Amino acid sequence: MQIFAHRGSSARAPENTLAALRLAIADGADGAEIDVQVTRDNEVVLVHDADLLRTTGDPRPACGCSAEAIAALDAGSWFGPAFKGERIPTLTEALEAAGDRLRLNIELKPAPGRLDLGDRVAAILKEAGATGRCIVSSFDAAVLQRFRDVCPTVPAGRILAGDSAGLDPTDAGFVSVEHTAIDAALVKAAAARGIGVHAWTVNDPRRALVLASFGVACVMTDDPAALRAGMAKGRP
Repeated sequence: MQIFAHRGSSARAPENTLAALRLAIADGADGAEIDVQVTRDNEVVLVHDADLLRTTGDPRPACGCSAEAIAALDAGSWFGPAFKGERIPTLTEALEAAGDRLRLNIELKPAPGRLDLGDRVAAILKEAGATGRCIVSSFDAAVLQRFRDVCPTVPAGRILAGDSAGLDPTDAGFVSVEHTAIDAALVKAAAARGIGVHAWTVNDPRRALVLASFGVACVMTDDPAALRAGMAKGRP
C-alpha cells in the first residue's frame, strides 16, 4: 500500500507549498496529493479552499486573482513563523519540486464554469513530460471527463465521500474514498472491475493497517513519516 502526503506533509509544513512537498520527499512518502485551481489569467496554482483567506489572509478566490497577485501572497505565516514568506506555487513549480522522487495526485478543483482547468493541467503535464508520474482526481465529474478526453494516458479517478461511496459504471483506474466509508466489500467489488481504492485522510496507523488488509492501494495522510513508523510498530 502506498503512502501519499495529503497536500504535502501538511502536519509539519503549510499545505500545498513547495516546503510541504520537499518535506514529503524527506519523509519517504511515495507521493503527494495536491489541489489545483486556475487563476484569472489561466495559471494553475496550488490552492485548496474556495478562497485564499485561511492560508494567506486574502479573501478573494484564486479565480479572481492574477498569477502575479497570488505569487506575492504569504502562504506560510499562518502555519508558523519558520515558514514566513512561503508562497503559493504553480503546478509547474510543484512538478519541478517533486521530480521523479514523488508521484503527484493532482486534485482538480474548478471554479464555477471553469472546466478548462482540465485542459490547462493536461497541457502543463505534457509540456513538463510528467504524464507518467502523475494521477488526477476530482469530485467534479465534468472536469474529470474533460481531462480524460484530452489526456487519456494519465489515470484519472473520482473522489467519493460518505454514503456516496458506491462504484459507478464510468469509474476506471481508481476511486478516492473517505476512509470511514471503506470496507472489505467495497475494495473487493472495485478490484473485480480492475479499480484501485485510495483512502483519505488517514492519520491513525491502526486504521491504515486495517485498510491495507482490505487491499486498499493507497492512503493519504498529513504525516507520512509518522504513519509509516506507526504501521511498522503495529505489524506482527
